[in-house]
Amino acid sequence: MNDPRPYSTHIRTARNVLTTISHCSSPFISTFLLIHLSAPALANLGGADLGSSVMILGREYYQTPFGEAFLVLGPMALHSFSGIAKRKGAEQKSRRWPSLLASTAYPLIPLFTLHFMTHRGIPSSPSSPLHSSELDFEFVKFHLQTYPKLSWFLYGSLLALTLIHGVEGVVVVWNRYYPGLRLRQLGKAKWARIAAVLTGIGGTVISGLWFISREVPMVFPDMVSA
Repeated sequence: MNDPRPYSTHIRTARNVLTTISHCSSPFISTFLLIHLSAPALANLGGADLGSSVMILGREYYQTPFGEAFLVLGPMALHSFSGIAKRKGAEQKSRRWPSLLASTAYPLIPLFTLHFMTHRGIPSSPSSPLHSSELDFEFVKFHLQTYPKLSWFLYGSLLALTLIHGVEGVVVVWNRYYPGLRLRQLGKAKWARIAAVLTGIGGTVISGLWFISREVPMVFPDMVSA
């Protein structure tokens, strides 16, 4: 009879490697989100002008050839791959309903892809009248005013799922490396954390977008019709 222990050891090693990849890529993603979300958050104080200034400043970190590849897209790809691979391995053992961490991760992939293509990928094409580096919150304002229901749904869903996934991920990482100071992953404590983050961070970002959407549009007609 074949000894199953070597196979089990390989599986455990693979899971540990995937977990390490997932956890090590998280700080890069968190740093990007902190910088990226600061722009709409500060729009509460200075509207689209201040938000656009902060956004352009933040691009020095995440929209350079090196930064975009190695500090943003690379970590996101590694994070997604490692998470999906771990989940597929777990499904072979159990058919339980995915955790909140996994449930928020799957829809984030198409939502982020759509957000990236509309705000970065397509504007970077040679046929685009404006390069993505030239886009500011006037672009966001135009979509919020022209397609309000769709735009608010997409921005709101992307933001809410990202924050919930982030909160759950922080708890998982914290409990792994600080087992003596474990945070509760179930019950009222879990939902209180999520509510606090959605209200504090999510509410600040959404209110900034709302202030932007109420401003007078400053988009050139030829840019809108292009």
